[in-house]
Amino acid sequence: MGRFTSIKHILNGKAGVFWTLRPLRIMLQRAEPDTYAKLNLQLTHHAVDVVLDVGANKGQFAQALRLAGYGSDIISFEPLPEAYSTLNDMAVRVPHWIIAPRAAVGSAAGSALINISKNSHSSSLLPVTKTSIDASPTSAFIGTVETPVITLDGCTLVDRTANVFIKIDTQGFEMEVLKGATQLLKTAKGVQLEMSFTPMYEGAPDFETLYKFMIDRGFVLWGMDTAFRDPKTRRLYQVDATFFREG
Repeated sequence: MGRFTSIKHILNGKAGVFWTLRPLRIMLQRAEPDTYAKLNLQLTHHAVDVVLDVGANKGQFAQALRLAGYGSDIISFEPLPEAYSTLNDMAVRVPHWIIAPRAAVGSAAGSALINISKNSHSSSLLPVTKTSIDASPTSAFIGTVETPVITLDGCTLVDRTANVFIKIDTQGFEMEVLKGATQLLKTAKGVQLEMSFTPMYEGAPDFETLYKFMIDRGFVLWGMDTAFRDPKTRRLYQVDATFFREG
């Protein structure tokens, strides 16, 4: 998700700020809710009561969503042993946060080698590109580890009668996750995907491919947030795109 919060977001709703800045004749406009507050409003609007956090890493998404006010179930999936251990430690203290057994999520059950990046959160089952490493050197891989692979359709933790929202942040493996959720996507209320305009992982689908996949299954694009820009050139490489079912 987006890494920064603007000053407008920080000041949003703080009435006392107006009086502090009044001598400077600065006029503040109410800002849009920040990324997670906005997502929580959308989840509430669609009566979502289960969020699937696919590619949880150390629980950053789940914790931010909780702080934004989401109080229903979160089920997190993570394949890296070290991140998984941290995730479990965090979830122990948080109600309605379920950690699935350690596994990657894909299009078919089995096992695979996952590439471990220096920064952990850029780890992927796909090879990383030079573009990604040039823009973020810590995305380079430093090792591999074997992981079980499951599908969302085969996951017994997911209540098929619930209003499900699927967040997928799997570093280029998003399409494989979607292919393993054929049945779940028929009833899911919404999906959030990390989508790339420039290849960051070899063999990963581009924005247009993922967008068409979602539209063909009855979803509508509700919004996008910056996921990653080249820090030197400011070129936009990735967005987090949120889709909800039409109607």
